[in-house]
Amino acid sequence: MRERHVVEIDMGQGQHVLARREDMTVMVFEGRIPMPLLVAVQKMIEMPGASPTERLAALGEAHSRELVDVVREHAIKVVLQPVLVAEDDGNPDHLPVGLLTLPQLIQIWSETAVVPLMTAQTAADFRAGARTPDAPVLPDGEAVQPAAKPVVVPIRPDIDEFVRL
Repeated sequence: MRERHVVEIDMGQGQHVLARREDMTVMVFEGRIPMPLLVAVQKMIEMPGASPTERLAALGEAHSRELVDVVREHAIKVVLQPVLVAEDDGNPDHLPVGLLTLPQLIQIWSETAVVPLMTAQTAADFRAGARTPDAPVLPDGEAVQPAAKPVVVPIRPDIDEFVRL
């Protein structure tokens, strides 16, 4: 693990946790967080000066029910020290995630969740910049040329095995 992906997070009252950053798209693709909730939580985090109550209210009732479970699961996954666990397992070196407050969980999320931010304009600019003069844009409904045929080359010239590229 690269050190730049590990952060020390001040949890208040002299308490700190050591955690690693995680790309939230991984959580979405793994089915651990629904995309609408991810977007709602990111908007909530980006409310400067808002209290935790105001942030939860902005999240909306439907998403706020899911929030606690998602941020707890996220904290368990990213916090390296102390070891967070879902339930008390009797190990004095483990901390049940339920002992963390929602503001602490949100603090962990906001400092470790790497959320790619792309506006509609950024996406449009990217698509426009990706076109090259020698790649004409086909009007809607026009036939697209078939894909190139695969090339078959020998893996090793001295044997008769081939690989498809």
